[in-house]
Amino acid sequence: METITSIAKWLFFDSMYGIAAITAVIYLLAMAIRKVIPAMPNPAVIAVPTFLVALFTLPRIPRYQFESESLSQIEGKAWIRVINKRKWGSLTEPLTWFYAPVGSIFVVMPNSPIEGGYREVLMRYEEELRVTMSDPDCTDHTIMYSEPDSEGVFRHTS
Repeated sequence: METITSIAKWLFFDSMYGIAAITAVIYLLAMAIRKVIPAMPNPAVIAVPTFLVALFTLPRIPRYQFESESLSQIEGKAWIRVINKRKWGSLTEPLTWFYAPVGSIFVVMPNSPIEGGYREVLMRYEEELRVTMSDPDCTDHTIMYSEPDSEGVFRHTS
């Protein structure tokens, strides 16, 4: 099932083949309906707008899903503070001309009282989650930062 999902995702969101397939199916359906109802307009009149709408919307859906999922993870949690939220648009993506989706969110939250310090999380579209921990020491006026190594163990970096 995972293979089928990844193939469908590639077909419809990462390539033009899905858009062409959708347009072809709509065109063939319009031709079949035209045989039954001769007064129906030319199938190309239906297929071309379908192609344009699919071209401008389908490849952008994962970006809007990232925005929705990221914001839902932090919504309603009073201990999480959003420090920076950036919207990403592009000249080559016409749908983002009207509403650019969130492409990057930087949040800070406290660690457990046993660990102390804060956890900083950077979520970016199509990138791995970046988590760092900071432990401020107000008496020494220093901050110790730690990041996970290749094994996932947090090590002090500075």
